[in-house]
Amino acid sequence: MLLQEVWSPDSTHVARSWQLAGGGAAGYVNGYVDVQPREEPFQPFTKAAPFINGGQAVTLVWRANDHLHIKYLASDYAGRRCPGIRRVRLTYESLAEPDSSWPDWAKLVFADRQRQEADRARRGKPPILSLSDPPDTTCVWARSGTAPAR
Repeated sequence: MLLQEVWSPDSTHVARSWQLAGGGAAGYVNGYVDVQPREEPFQPFTKAAPFINGGQAVTLVWRANDHLHIKYLASDYAGRRCPGIRRVRLTYESLAEPDSSWPDWAKLVFADRQRQEADRARRGKPPILSLSDPPDTTCVWARSGTAPAR
């Protein structure tokens, strides 16, 4: 399911976020973000998505024609955070609180995960989630061949 479609300021690229679900009765939901040149069709089953999370809402913000900023909940699993793709630099912000534009269900999930982490802390267990995990540096540069200049 396509959640967001945000064009770069010069309209040469489009950033999209979407969810895919599967797995039968046990089930899973993953969230994805990709950046593509304007002429390319949406490809929800790509394996080259530079950002993959646990399916929670994200906020996409273009800071320049070649710089996309992705905000996501700190409580959500962010399994892949590449530093760029297709000559577009990607930066990330792990939010300790939900963005005001996010739906109520995302805010409820965040509050539930905060309660779970507080319960772990009371029991003397380490947190499951980290606000400072570095981006995945093993990302593949799909179709560009080189990382964007910083």
